[in-house]
Amino acid sequence: VRALNADGIRPMVIKGGAIKILNPSRPRIMGDVDLVVRDGDYDRAREIVSGLGYVEKGIPTQHSVDFVEPETDRGVVDIHRWIDLDCPYDHDLFASGLFARSRAIKTQGGEVLLPSAEDHFFILMMNLSKNISHRQTVQGILNAFFDSEVILGGAPAFDWTRVFETVKTTGAESFYYASVAFVRRLAPTLLPDAALGDAKTERRLRQCAMQLYFWRYWKLPTWQVFRRISLKRALFGRQSLKLWLSVVPYYCVLKLVDGRPPLVSAFLRLAGERTLERK
Repeated sequence: VRALNADGIRPMVIKGGAIKILNPSRPRIMGDVDLVVRDGDYDRAREIVSGLGYVEKGIPTQHSVDFVEPETDRGVVDIHRWIDLDCPYDHDLFASGLFARSRAIKTQGGEVLLPSAEDHFFILMMNLSKNISHRQTVQGILNAFFDSEVILGGAPAFDWTRVFETVKTTGAESFYYASVAFVRRLAPTLLPDAALGDAKTERRLRQCAMQLYFWRYWKLPTWQVFRRISLKRALFGRQSLKLWLSVVPYYCVLKLVDGRPPLVSAFLRLAGERTLERK
């Protein structure tokens, strides 16, 4: 953080790192620290962290890059240019509001930004949705319960309207409401009724289930093929051109459908997948 500050970059701490700042006396297990920087600072932030001797792990995604210690491969920091919500949304619009509503705080490592309680809770619920749907870590799922208590307990004037506005503008309704329903099912008193607002929960849960079904059995298998093919190799005979022509347009359609409940529902109906609806 000090190195980033020295270059005029003030990162925002999210997830476990932010919880640790809010409640330093409580243990909080985390594999690394997640920092969000403004899109214009992203490339420079990567250079600064690399200059400290840390190395990038794997292939950077569109939204973030993971840095690890060179010898131990132990996670150190994830630098995000935007937050992956598992659904298409206006990154610039969300980021501008996220930074505008944040507050600066000085830590031993330097000056950072903390998201507002409302934004922090929204990010927490979206991360919980990813942990559940992608079958990532049980620890990440458990953290959501304790982190919710810290966030809501530290914000007596919590504004649920602000959360619902973010949910609507990002198009993340089904994932958010599914996560809230999941937490309330296992810990009924942890989140208030206000966390669901006037949402038609049953419909939202159905939309979330259909999206996960679409992602796991349609988009993911196609993506695993898509990432291994290349137009250049196909044109020069090192890969099947027929495969390229059959996979790429289909994957583009799946990307267009992904994250849009009406399109997902229509796609599954056209594909003849009615099993989920019957269940």
